[in-house]
Amino acid sequence: MSQSAQSLPRHAIRTSPYADRVRSTRVSATSYEIRIDGEFRFLIEGDEQWPALWQLFAVINGVRSGKCLTLESEHFDVIEQLERGCFWMPAAKVAPAPHSSSLTRHRFPQYLPE
Repeated sequence: MSQSAQSLPRHAIRTSPYADRVRSTRVSATSYEIRIDGEFRFLIEGDEQWPALWQLFAVINGVRSGKCLTLESEHFDVIEQLERGCFWMPAAKVAPAPHSSSLTRHRFPQYLPE
């Protein structure tokens, strides 16, 4: 089963120049295989407990490497980084992460004196 943009949370859907080259397949409740251009290149592994931490590992000749490349709180954050070209494209070709152009600040609530 491939991970499509429709199955990701709405706030995680972003346009990326490499999104069509990256495909994720859910292997179990806590792991995803990542294929780039049809080649098995990465493995995402997570925890079953809350808060889950998702780790990205490179796959070389079908074998998972021992070094974690990144650690995120959601699997779709790792997939989004791969769709931007992180970890597999030259640094000059990695698409920048989207940033919000506006920032809303909310004051802390004022408590009534007793």
